[in-house]
This record gives sequence, structure tokens and C-alpha cells, in this order.
Amino acid sequence: MGTLNTLAMLNRSFSRTPADSCRSTCLTLIPQTPCDFATTARIPPSRVAGRVGAGAGRAGAAAATTRAHTIRGTILPIMSLLRGARLPRFTFSAPIPWHPTPCYSGPLMPTTSGATIGPYKVDREIGRGGMGVVYLAHDTRLGRTVALKALPEDVATDPDRLERFELEARVLASLNHPNVAAIYGLEVSGGHRYLALEHVEGETLADKIARGPLPLQETIDIGIEIAAGMEAAHDAGVVHRDLKPSNVMITPNDQVKVLDFGLAKGRVATDESGLAKSPTFLDSPTTPSSPTLTSPAVPHSPTLPGVILGTAAYLSPEQARGKVVDRRTDIWSFGCVLYECLTGRRAFQGETPSDTIAKILERDVDWSALPTNTPPPLRELLERCLIKDPKRRLRDIGDAHLALEEIKSGRQSAAGALIDAGTPPDAAVSRRRNAVLVAGALVVGIALGALAWNAFGPASRHGNPGMTHLALSLPANTLPLDGVVTPDGRNVFLLATPHAPGEDARPRLYVRRIDQESFVPIAGTEGAAPGLTASPDSRWIVFRAPASEQSTRIRLLKMPVDGSSPPVAITDASEGWSNEGAWLESGDLLIATDNGTRYVRVPTGGGTPTPPREFDAPGFDARFTPQPPGLPRDRGVLLDAVSYEGGVFRQGVSVLDLKSGKVKSVLRDGGCPIYLPPGYLLFTRQDALFAVPFDLGSLTVKGEPVALIGGLRQRTSWTHAGYYLTPNGTLVYVGGGKARADRHLVVFGRDGKATDWSGDKRAFEYSLAISPDGNRCLTSINNADAITEIWIAEHGRGLRRLPTRPGADCLGAVWSPDGRYVAYFESSLSPKDGLYVASVEGSVPPRLLAAPRSRSEIMVPTSWSPDGSWIALTSNDGGKLTTLLVPVPPASGAPAVPRRLFPEDQRTGAFVFSPDGRKVAYGTREAGKFEIAVSAWANGALVGEPLFIPDAQISIARWGPDSRHLYFRSVREKIAEVEITETSRLKGSTPRLSASEPRALWDLVALRIPVSPPGGALYNILPDGRLLAVQSPEGEDIPTQAEVLLNVTDEIEKRMRAAGK
Repeated sequence: MGTLNTLAMLNRSFSRTPADSCRSTCLTLIPQTPCDFATTARIPPSRVAGRVGAGAGRAGAAAATTRAHTIRGTILPIMSLLRGARLPRFTFSAPIPWHPTPCYSGPLMPTTSGATIGPYKVDREIGRGGMGVVYLAHDTRLGRTVALKALPEDVATDPDRLERFELEARVLASLNHPNVAAIYGLEVSGGHRYLALEHVEGETLADKIARGPLPLQETIDIGIEIAAGMEAAHDAGVVHRDLKPSNVMITPNDQVKVLDFGLAKGRVATDESGLAKSPTFLDSPTTPSSPTLTSPAVPHSPTLPGVILGTAAYLSPEQARGKVVDRRTDIWSFGCVLYECLTGRRAFQGETPSDTIAKILERDVDWSALPTNTPPPLRELLERCLIKDPKRRLRDIGDAHLALEEIKSGRQSAAGALIDAGTPPDAAVSRRRNAVLVAGALVVGIALGALAWNAFGPASRHGNPGMTHLALSLPANTLPLDGVVTPDGRNVFLLATPHAPGEDARPRLYVRRIDQESFVPIAGTEGAAPGLTASPDSRWIVFRAPASEQSTRIRLLKMPVDGSSPPVAITDASEGWSNEGAWLESGDLLIATDNGTRYVRVPTGGGTPTPPREFDAPGFDARFTPQPPGLPRDRGVLLDAVSYEGGVFRQGVSVLDLKSGKVKSVLRDGGCPIYLPPGYLLFTRQDALFAVPFDLGSLTVKGEPVALIGGLRQRTSWTHAGYYLTPNGTLVYVGGGKARADRHLVVFGRDGKATDWSGDKRAFEYSLAISPDGNRCLTSINNADAITEIWIAEHGRGLRRLPTRPGADCLGAVWSPDGRYVAYFESSLSPKDGLYVASVEGSVPPRLLAAPRSRSEIMVPTSWSPDGSWIALTSNDGGKLTTLLVPVPPASGAPAVPRRLFPEDQRTGAFVFSPDGRKVAYGTREAGKFEIAVSAWANGALVGEPLFIPDAQISIARWGPDSRHLYFRSVREKIAEVEITETSRLKGSTPRLSASEPRALWDLVALRIPVSPPGGALYNILPDGRLLAVQSPEGEDIPTQAEVLLNVTDEIEKRMRAAGK
């Protein structure tokens, strides 16, 4: 999240194997009979009968021959399926009329009741499986009951299976979590190995489901704890691969424990094929209390060994095909478990394992079996967990954990909170996804088209004409940047950038009176920047713009709403001031500064702004809301607040006492607050608008919030939606719900033809950095706690997260020249903050390269020099920006000291080395407007005069692989290319640089490449010259209309009364 703060500062400164698989499968059905696919097809049934009869040891030759025919008819379809053949269905005349032999045939270990193994005294055997025998034992040292798992001799003498056993010990020991059964120790006695495990009493989730579907709330509670345990496992690099109800225990005090990580695949123990080593394993009956590899037998749910590792009904499609699996297979299984809890039946169930696998691969889930009271967000979560394509499936179990927590607490997505419990799920989902629908009891009447002006008069408390809905079309061929509604509800002001051919591409203001048909551009506002605020009396509008076209100074200007006179300057904006301002009744404007830690008062009638004053709240960042901010009786000013607690960013609502400067938190999860008489606090939570009773005397909320309307547009994946509510009851917002969540990475050729990079859909919001080999890409994504994480997107493979310090923002990410390391800045308001370098493979811990020079400084890396000597950074210290260079010390060396590259008063950023190390490009505003500068580079210094590239937007430039071509975002929303020519590079001479005319290559708007953040770029150039970019879903970044609801105040009060508020 901190990246946005830093980038916003930039914006303000710049103004903007088939045989082996078959053998394993055959061994499942024919114990101790090795074979491969080719020989299986030729085995006569009589020969197989001899093997099967011998293996079973109790059936006659005739019966064995019958079994052999059935086995042969079962193996071949399974193997055909595993080899990728598509079978329309599995048809068998009868089920297999035999039972497999026990999963181990060797003698038991000499462990009997009363035996002592280390400190453990054995009581009795409680279960066994392919990987061990389990005993109930007593820990004589600590006086507790444990489960003691021992390996049978035939396994203990097998190096591979012994390695598996020891791997399990390491895996389980790493999972210290209340929702994961614990490991207490590893013992060796008499040459045998034993694991001491937590003995979990209670019943399995399978036992619970056998009595019928679980209530909705119980399902959510159990799902939260399963997800928490699995999240801990995945964070430790462990994939369970056999998550199912019989591997989940519910203790007598209702605590959930995930068992049986014996199938878990860690980051090690792979064979030449890259597959994890997987011993043959079958379920066998055992007691429900075993927290080990063995599991209670579940009818019609055998575990398939070898390449298919796990229980058939819960196999992911990729697992069923014997492919390499990752944590996404656990997410599929998790979805199956949740579905079974809700419905009392399995998501996929067949008469035989092969039938079940066929359904997993070819059939959809029967969503109609879900209870009618299933919340739409819960169904949506299940849908994302059970997508057959792992590239499109939910990526992180932590996201499922968060979603369930939000559903439990009532913070589920937007309109879902407004849908009646009896609404059919399909209709509910459709309703929620309609970007312009006004849901729930708020919508009393809809009237489209022109409105009579008298509809806009002050709302009467008596004889209210009812709510009316109006859609306001936004200006065509523009990119909206900011907007404000005057408090009387009569005017909507919009800041937008035109992108029509031949038009001046500078942002400008537009205005529309609600009774008019369209927006009109306002002359003289070209070059305006975000930060619009309307006066409480609706007579004035404040905006920001450069003092002149060639000036680097930004001014606050005031303009009459009626356009009767031109804009006049109020004051110069200081570096570090935020865009948003709160206009008080006194005429003063409150503006946050220094990254939201202080604020100033600016007289709008002229005069000097007050010195910055601290917010009396440590660890706190504030933003004033452009809503009417003041509370009645001079009780204070509402503001948006971001705090950092326990490694989590919290967005909430606070009240500032202007006399004392003290800040009181009134709501922990919400934003964009406004007070509505006679006593309600309105706010947004994600994409929904809520109201809650608010006591002015104590400045506290009373009771639970009530959802009013959903589907409001969120500007980012982690911010709450914005809206305007005027005192006369006019509500204005832009629909669309959570934005940016479904972006994906795409490769564009020069002809605009697009191909997917990885298929993942995430909220890509920051820069892309391509590895030197061109196969991997670094990107930053905010997690559910608004923490910025670094992810690696490998071409054709999907995403994986770079392990970094939990709870710390990881800002910027650049590759080392050899592609083995990544440099980034960790920010967590702690002494550990600094510039770090981490191994891409996680082979060594991250190493501190440089510490910030002050507590408030953030240093975002932008480039690593090709010779590996330097890392360039953009420094933001209290809003003051500069470019720093950090020498890369040896691995054993002390942290380096950054050095400034430009004079203190020169604002620069986004410094990038060319691939040959002979040139650099960077952003500057020294020529009066933002430009990209190119300079020669030698011996760690700039050489000669810079070359300025005009018509560039504020985003990082990208070098082509030949170091001659430079790519940048132009003011006309194109990615343009210039060729840089270097002359006079003789020894002792000063190099001279020249550039060709810019040539537009890719249209950002047409290709749906979103606007890049200041100082970043959501695109990059691949070594083959193609463009890798983030692509938005249709209509994501360019809304076409705003929604207006008239006379909403009475409806809100009715809604609150109906809720008992």
C-alpha cells in the first residue's frame, strides 16, 4: 500500500512419465505385480488371475479370473484418461467384486502394549496405513497422551520411503499452528523410527457431515479455521494434497485441526521428472483420533496412490491427471470440503474411482444443491475454488480465509449485502455484477432521461416525491481523473484527459448541471491536476494547476461555479500536500501533508497557510474527505484514516478536534465518511454504502452498520469506494464494484495481436520488471491486509510470491543482471526497514543493502546497473523527491550509504539504466513540464548534457534490448518509441545524444492497458521487442456514466428504522 503513497508524491511533483504412472496404478489393484501400460494390455486374464489369487490368498481360480477381467477393464480406461485421452463416460457392467489386501504385508514392528520408546509408553495400536502404524502412547515426561507413528520394516528398509518419513517429520515440525495437528518429536529406538504427534480427540468433519448438511454459520466457522491452518502450511511451502473431511478433526471444544500431512509435498524431495516422491498409499480403517497418515475409511472414497496421490472425490483436475501440483490443488479440495459441508453430499461422486475422476474432469458442480440462504459471496468463493483450470482458480488460500472472515462479519461484497435471503443465487450473482444497478430497498422508482428542475430543490421532510434515478453520461473520448459534486447537488465537476485524435491532451475541467444533457469543458483549466473541492455554499470550486505552462510551481486556484469570472490563485501548493482538501464553513481549507502525518489550514479568501500541525495519533496517516466534513456543534472534522497495526493496514474513520489536534477513531473498517442528521454516520466498506447510528456526544457508533446500496466503484483493490451525498439528499457515485481485480498479463506484437503471459487474473496495479532472460516478470500486488507483496509471474507457469518479511510493504522490485536476485524496499515503520536483496529461489535470507536516512524516508528501487555495481532509487522523504544511487556491497559487506545524484532542489525519479550500461533515462520537471531525460553514463556518473524527450507522461521509461530504442507513455495515451543516437564517444570527448521523432506503436486505450501509477509503468519491453502489459477487463478504467439518486434521505431513514436503528 505504501507504494501508492510514494507514487502519489511523484504525481504531485510532476503534476501528474507414463510407464511409471501405470505401474503405480496397477499396484493399486494388483498388489506386488509390477507392470507397465503396454504389458498390461497384453496380460491374459488367466495370468492376472494367478497373481491376484496369490495376492489375495483366499479366492479360487474361477473367481480370480472374474476379478482379473474386471481389473483389466478398469485399469485401461484409467490409464487412457491419465494420458490425456478424452473419454465420453466410463461404462462398467459391474463394480470390482474384490477387496484389496492390506496396504502393508510385512511383519509388525516389535512394538506392543507397555513397550517404551524414549519417553513414550505404548498403550495400544489405533491405526495403520501405507506409511506407518499408529499407537496411542503416554508421554512420561510431560504427562500427555500422544499418537506415536512407526514405520513397518518393509518401509524402514526402503531408502525412498524412509526419506519420505523423515521429510514428513520436518514438514510437520514447521507447521506450528493451532489449526494444524502438531509434532512433538522424532525418536529412534531399536533401529526403528517413530514420530510423536499430537493426539487429537473428537470427531472428524466426515462424521459430522454424515449426519446431514451443516448450518451456514457453522460451515463458515469451520471453513475459516481450515483455511487458517492451510494458509500456515502454504506459507511454509507445504502442499497437503489430500485435504478432505476425514482429515479434519473437530475437538470437543469445537477447535478445528487439519490432519494427515503425510501426503504433503514440501519444497524438496523431487525425482528427475520434477514430481514429488510419492509412496504407494491406500486408506485403511482406523480410529477417528489418529492425527497421522492413516485416515478413517470413507465408503466409495479410496485413495489412489502413485501419481494420483489423494482421495478420488477431492482430487483436483491436475492431480487426477498425474501432473505436478501446487497449492492450488489444496484450494480445489478446500472448495470440495466447503460444498460438502453446505449440501451434505460430495461435489463429485461416482460408483468407482474412475467414474469420480471422469466427473471431476468433465462435469460441472451442481450449484442448485446449495442452500437457498447461501450468501452470494460464499457461492462466488466456491466457484473460484472449483475452477478446473488451475491458472484461473483462486491463487491463495489466504484470500479464501479473508473472504470467509468478511462474510462472517457482514463485510461481504457490495450488493450481496443488499440481496434478500430468498433471492435465487443465480439472480443474486447477476444483480451484484450489474455495474449500474441500484439494489435493495433504496430504489423506489427509476426515471431515465431529462428531469424537471424542481426535482432538485431541497428535499422536503413531508410529501417527499420519492427517489429518482438518473444516469449521467461522462464526456466521450476522455479519461476521468477526479470529480466533485457541489453540496446543493446542482453541479458535477469532472477532471478528465481528452484522448480524441488531434485534441489537446492536457487534462482539463468539465462541468455539467444536473438538468443539462452533457458535460461542457471549462476554458482556461488546461493542465489541471487532481484535487477538486467545492465550497460549503456551492459557490466556488478549488482545483490545482501549474502556475504557468513552463512553471514547476503548482498553485491552488479558486473559480466561481457559475463561471462568471476566471480562476484566481489562492496560494502555491507546497511539496508534500495531499490532493484532497476539506472546506470548512469558516472558509478555510484543510489539507493533509507529509504523507498524512500533519495538516495545514489554507485561507481560501487569501492569506498565508498555517504552519503544519501534527495529527495527535502516532502511526497514523490521514486524508481529508471532500464530503462536507464538519460535525454539528463544532464536534470536529471527519477524515479517512490509515493506521498500521500488527503488520496490517487498517482503513477507518476518525474525528479530528481542530482545537486540540487530537484524533479519535470511531470506525475501524470504512472510508469516505459523512454525517447525516439526525444521527447517522454514512461510510463505504469495500464497494457498499453503509449507515450506522452515531452519537455526537460521545463520538461513537451505536450498533451494527446497515447496508444501503452496493456496486459502488473502488478505485483500487484495497481502497473503499467513493461517493457524494449532498445535504439536500442527492447521491452521486460511479458503479462497477471492485475494480482492477480481474486484470491479466498480455503480450502484444507490433500488430496489436495479443497472447496470454500466464493466465492469472489479479489486481496488478504497479510496475512490471522483466527478467534478463525474458521469461519472468516481477510485479507488486496488495494482499487482503493492503500489504504490498512482490510476485513473480513466469511465462506459461503462473504466479508465485517472493518470500519476504510478513507485514512489511515491499516497494519496487528490480532484477539483478544475472536474474538470480531481486532488490526491493521494505517498509513497516520499524528499524528493520531498508533496501533489501533477496534470492529469487529463496536459497538465502534477504540481505540489507542500505538503510533509509530518516524514519520517514521510502526508497523505491527503479533499476539495477548491468555491471551489478549500482541500484538506482527514487527517494520520498516527507514528500521531497530525489534520485539516489546505492553501491552494491559484497555479500559479506556492511550496508552501503546512498548518495544523491542530482542537486537537492531538482525533482527527478524513475531512473533507468540502459542494457549496455552506457546511458540512463529518468523523469524530470526542470523544464517546466514533465519530460524524460536521457544522459550518457560512465564510471557511476552522468556525462554531458541531457537530451529531453517531450510529450511524455509521468511513468518510467523502458529501454529496448538494443539500448538504442527508448519507449515511453505519451500524452496521447500511446506507447511511443524514439531511437537514441550517440556520437562523439571518443576517448576524452563528451558524448552527444540525439533522438528521432517519437513514433506511436501501441494505443493504450484501444488495448485496454490501464493508466500507470506515477513513476511506474504497467508495461515493459520483452527482449524480442514485443510489449508485455497489464490488460484490464472491458470498461474497467474508463467509466462511461455516473449514477445519481435524488431524494435519498427519507429512504435511508426508512431503511434504518426497518433495521431497528
